[in-house]
Amino acid sequence: MSHVHFVGVTEEQYHNAVRVWGPEDFFHRWHDHRSHGDIDWEVDVVVFGNRSDENVSRWTWQDHENH
Repeated sequence: MSHVHFVGVTEEQYHNAVRVWGPEDFFHRWHDHRSHGDIDWEVDVVVFGNRSDENVSRWTWQDHENH
């Protein structure tokens, strides 16, 4: 089963990304090592926004702290 990941998508880009790819299954503030545990690079769709790129950040965002 594939999932849709938004990586570094800004608020302005979010609505356009949802129109094209549908709602995200995972939202990653930026491309970090933690996101690699969630992404299956062989089957998942990864949408990179302006706040990120294909280079892995040395900083990690702990999204579980927001719940």
